[in-house]
Amino acid sequence: MIERSLIKIDSKYMNENHIQFLKHQKQSNNLVVIFPGGDNSTDIPTLHYARKAALLAGCDVLSLKYGVPPSKLDFEDKNLYMTLIEECVTAMNRVNFRDYEKIFFISKSIGNLIAIDVDTEHFNSEVTHIFYTPIEALIDKIQDQNCIVFTGEKDKFIKKESISILKKCSNAKVYQFPNAVHSLEVNDDIAESFRILESVTEILSNYLEKTTKRL
Repeated sequence: MIERSLIKIDSKYMNENHIQFLKHQKQSNNLVVIFPGGDNSTDIPTLHYARKAALLAGCDVLSLKYGVPPSKLDFEDKNLYMTLIEECVTAMNRVNFRDYEKIFFISKSIGNLIAIDVDTEHFNSEVTHIFYTPIEALIDKIQDQNCIVFTGEKDKFIKKESISILKKCSNAKVYQFPNAVHSLEVNDDIAESFRILESVTEILSNYLEKTTKRL
């Protein structure tokens, strides 16, 4: 049985930020934290099914929402960005993240940057990262992580040369899908888009189940 709650965070840029936390009634040793991309939603298909896979693998799941409307989400604003980092950590503190033996960060696009910086500043790289569709500017940081990477062959936000670099990293497992764009979908092909979504979710599910069983 899953218990659903909303964590209320006082935000500098919003009156109140409500963040969803899904917790197993039977205590879990594993926490998944989901960092959305620039649209600020964890309900897009890739992240919705990532959340579902995590729950089925026995993980509790914290679905972050940045405390600023998407139209004002400016990652170049250092003050705003650092506030987002602190609010993410505040939400994690509310779910007592230190009680978990294993923590996974699942992040999408520009959310990869927030996930990495939260890890670096507060977790000392003790989490495992799953990066969905990283962007070119983050390649150097991603190379240093123990991670899984999902990307599309036709993702215009990352260079082919950068994907080749990531594939050579012993600590990164890269899955690249033919004809897929930044959303991990294939334009004008619904059936293939569904197949990619199924494949990505299955890879994540198998990884989480295998990893958590070792604890």
